[in-house]
Amino acid sequence: GRAFLLNWKETLVEAERLKKEQISARYEALKNQVNPHFLFNSLNVLASLVHQDADRAEQFIRRLATVYRYILESRDREVVTLEEELATLRAYLFLMDARFGASLQTDLSIPLPATGQVAPLTLQMLVENALKHNEASKAHPLRIEIFRENEHLVVRNNRQLKNSLPESTGIGLDNIQARYQVLTGKSVLITNNDGFFTVKIPTIP
Repeated sequence: GRAFLLNWKETLVEAERLKKEQISARYEALKNQVNPHFLFNSLNVLASLVHQDADRAEQFIRRLATVYRYILESRDREVVTLEEELATLRAYLFLMDARFGASLQTDLSIPLPATGQVAPLTLQMLVENALKHNEASKAHPLRIEIFRENEHLVVRNNRQLKNSLPESTGIGLDNIQARYQVLTGKSVLITNNDGFFTVKIPTIP
C-alpha cells in the first residue's frame, strides 16, 4: 500500500510538471507569433505579395491561419501525431520562405506517412530558435534540415551566430528538454560542433 501511494504521488507530480511545461510551450509559441516583429514582418510580406502574386498572398494567409489554429487547438494535448506536427511545420516554413527567400534554405525530408507522436510545437520551436540566433542572408544563407534518424527526429542548422544576439530566456530548449524527459524518460540530445547546431528529439510511439 505504501509503495502504491508513493507511485501515485510521483505520478501526480510528473503530471503537474508536464502541465506546467505545456503551458510554458504554448506561451512561448504564442509570444513568438504575436510579438510585434513577427506580425510586422508577416504583414509586410503579405502587402508585398498582394501586389505581386494574389494567389501566393492567399496561400500566405491560409498558412498563417493554420499556424495559429494549431497553437490554439493543441493547447490541452500532451502529444500530437507527427503528421499533424509536420503539416503545421510546412505551413510555418512557407511563411518563412516567403519572408527570407534565398536567405533561408530548408530541407524537410521526413517521408509520409509519418508514424509516431511528438509534443506539440516541438519542431516549430526548434526552427524558430535557429532563425532567432543565426544570420540568414543571401551571402550567408541559413540551412535548416529536419529529418528522421533511427529513434530520433533531428533538426540541424549551420551555425553562423548573429553579431548581436537577441536577449534570450532559454525557455524554448529548456522547455522541450523538460517535456520529453517527462513524456519518454529520455534526454533530448544537443550538440554544437563541426559548424552545426543539432537537436535530436526521441520519438514517441
